[in-house]
Amino acid sequence: HFFEGGISIPRMEEEFGWLERALQSIKQNGYRPREHRSFISVRTFIRKSGQQMHLLTDGNHRVSALVALGIEEAVARQHKNQIVFESELSCWPGVSSGLFTADDALKIFNAYFEGNHSFRTAERPAKMIELGNRVEQDCT
Repeated sequence: HFFEGGISIPRMEEEFGWLERALQSIKQNGYRPREHRSFISVRTFIRKSGQQMHLLTDGNHRVSALVALGIEEAVARQHKNQIVFESELSCWPGVSSGLFTADDALKIFNAYFEGNHSFRTAERPAKMIELGNRVEQDCT
C-alpha cells in the first residue's frame, strides 16, 4: 500500500478480522457453503481460442482461508451472466452503450490473461492512521 494519505488502521483490522474469522470457522467447522449459503462467486473470461481465466468476485477471504488450510478445491457458484465471451465483444454492455470502445474493452479483457506486471510500488510503505485524530504508526 502506498497511498500518501495513509491507510486506515480500522479498515486494515476489519480486513484481517474477516480473514481470521473465515480461517477459524473453516478450521473448526469445515467449509460448508450450501449450509451457510456462502458460495464463492466467479466470473469467467473466455477467449475465442477457448482459453479461460477465472476471477473471484466474492469469497476472497474464504479462498485465502482454504488455501492456508491446504484445501485445493472449493464449491463456487457462477451465474450465466458472469461468463464473458470475447466473441460477443460488440454485445458487452459497456461497448454496446458506447461507454467505452471495443478496443479499450478488449485491452481490459486481455489484461485478465496477461496479468499486471507494472504494479505501483513505493520505497516506503504507507503510514497506518487512525480515522478522525489521524494518529500515525510506523508499520515497517
